[in-house]
Amino acid sequence: MNWEIKVWGKTRITLERPTFQEHELLTNAGGYCSVHYHRRRANSFIVLRGEIAVVLFRAFTWERHHLTSKNATFANPFIVPSQVTHRFEVLSSGQVIEQYWPDRGHQSIETDDIVRLSEGGTVFDASVTEHRESFFEANVRGLLRAS
Repeated sequence: MNWEIKVWGKTRITLERPTFQEHELLTNAGGYCSVHYHRRRANSFIVLRGEIAVVLFRAFTWERHHLTSKNATFANPFIVPSQVTHRFEVLSSGQVIEQYWPDRGHQSIETDDIVRLSEGGTVFDASVTEHRESFFEANVRGLLRAS
């Protein structure tokens, strides 16, 4: 499969079935994806190398989960259900597997179900990743630039 270049690195589909899809992500430190949610598919994150933070946005607050190869594995992936607003932030460059499957009673994957609420971008202040500050908090302070 061909690589698709993203502001945070690159991705490619490694497995595609009607009820399951797997992507390999090569991530660059300081990058982050859009704030988004999927209408009808859940996804999971498995970290092979590096470190990412997955931020789940809830009403008026957010939860930040640091994922590494020790706590986001094939045996114990970090799962984001459909309709949960989220994004990932790359804390150190690496390799991540992202998997998708239908949930909420749907029988197949619909790849056009993503709803983006913001653009991805990169951190241009190294102190953000050094201190593991939330990229969301850094954005509020004006330290991020969208692509």
